[in-house]
Amino acid sequence: MQLFIRVSLSLFLVSSLVHPQDAYSGCRILRYLYQSVFAFEGYSDSTRHSNFWSVHRRHGVYRYEDKLILGARSKRKAMKFVNELTEYFGTHADDIKELETLNPRGFYIDITSIVPQPYLSHLGKKSRLGANCHGYCTFGRLTSAGLSFSSSDLDVVTRPPLSMKVSKVSLMHRGDIVVLKDRDIDGNSITNLVHSFQYISKNLAIVKNGINNQNPFRIVDINEAVSVYENSAYDMFAEIFRLPTTNDIVAKYYKSHPQLIRDLKKLDVIERQTADFLVQENYFSLRGEQQKAADIAIKKAKEVAETIYDRYQEEHFEFLDYSGQSSGKEWDSYSEKQQIRLQLLALIHSKTTSLLWFNS
Repeated sequence: MQLFIRVSLSLFLVSSLVHPQDAYSGCRILRYLYQSVFAFEGYSDSTRHSNFWSVHRRHGVYRYEDKLILGARSKRKAMKFVNELTEYFGTHADDIKELETLNPRGFYIDITSIVPQPYLSHLGKKSRLGANCHGYCTFGRLTSAGLSFSSSDLDVVTRPPLSMKVSKVSLMHRGDIVVLKDRDIDGNSITNLVHSFQYISKNLAIVKNGINNQNPFRIVDINEAVSVYENSAYDMFAEIFRLPTTNDIVAKYYKSHPQLIRDLKKLDVIERQTADFLVQENYFSLRGEQQKAADIAIKKAKEVAETIYDRYQEEHFEFLDYSGQSSGKEWDSYSEKQQIRLQLLALIHSKTTSLLWFNS
């Protein structure tokens, strides 16, 4: 390790003398190389996360065996984060346990008892559906399983009247979602939704980071939720939205859109019934009859999703062509009832396609 650092530092110093304009970028590369080797060289899976934190000076939650462990640099910070998590989950911190030191430079607490379902079965694990960040940012509100949302569907679902745009960072509330978007260089048109995550506090976020769909669903330092995407070639900006829950939608729109709401309720039920089986680690821990029962439940869920998908296929595909080019003025030309219908269709589309594209 020491030899590696000395050699890297020597190369950097020589490079900065010859090419002073590259000194800053060289420093960044050296820092990332140092962190990668120090964090992961020679450590087992059960301990490398704690070393990763001690180098990056970040905090977060990781899974250790069947427990969720929160790590921070001090007891004071750890308890602050525990309080933020209990507010987010609506739970109490009566039974949390301080762990024996996994790393002398950190403080660790078993927070399993304050994390409710379905979060407990999903955090620190991978979705079998290949869920993306747009699907996971709706977790606990519009979804209870790791699903994949298209950018178009999330763009439509986050608009009013279904959702509310939060105009100021100071007005952010736990459970709000942050959407990072790219603008063309001319600053006029939005090209795509780059990333999204759910806000817990000014310190913590809940997110599926990275473009690899096998990355786990995690609670992380809020800076980590953004830093992966901060080097965009476009003009990137953030928008904040407050989503309703599925129960809110059912209660508010059943009378005006009964068929859509009935289908949404069916999808919500099968999501909850199969959520655990759609997590890799949970499914592959099953044996014999348990695994057969899980396969039957998933097969039935796909059949329900296919029936619902076929009901709206032609209408929604036509709408997808529209949504990719939509502007605020075009959206405003629809009545509120039409807007809600399109938003419910977008939500149903992502829920059904996540299951239909799943190859069990």
